[in-house]
Amino acid sequence: MCMQNMIRKAYLKSMGEFLIKPMRESSESKERVYRRIISPKDIKYTKLFPSSNLPVFGEQAVYGSIPGQWDRMKIRFEWHPVYRKLKKRYESGEYSTTIIQNIEEEGYKKQSEVESKRHPQRQIGPFYVPDEIVVAMDRHGQLIHLRGGRHRLSAAKILEVSQIPVILSIYHSKSTSHLPTTDDW
Repeated sequence: MCMQNMIRKAYLKSMGEFLIKPMRESSESKERVYRRIISPKDIKYTKLFPSSNLPVFGEQAVYGSIPGQWDRMKIRFEWHPVYRKLKKRYESGEYSTTIIQNIEEEGYKKQSEVESKRHPQRQIGPFYVPDEIVVAMDRHGQLIHLRGGRHRLSAAKILEVSQIPVILSIYHSKSTSHLPTTDDW
């Protein structure tokens, strides 16, 4: 690993702890998660903090309304290496990924509709939800990809799929005016 990558990794880890620690301490304000149907275009960002600092799945998962600076550690989703690699392959006509072929031929499917899925449900705190893309909402109502389905989301964006199912698990405490009132599915 080159020195620049080592420094970047150490910096992100320290910043992640600084920004995520309030989330862990604030998880007493647990509320709920939402099942949403959205356009893939609505997910404009992906998180920059390490997954190890933010439990998204499992009994200890953080969810609900969370204050703090966590929503500022993000980059454009289109800058993510998975998206860039898949888009380059697609545009050059050399893509051989089954995910793009499957979506082109059969449309985007919920994970519960995909036969080969091993884990049809995931636990987020006390909730059991379908194994879909998990997103957060920042203080301005913008969606941030948190976990799961980077390839699916990349393919859906590239193919301009109109709607995909997601799980909204974390939302900034200042974004409550942007929250849905009910689940979509």
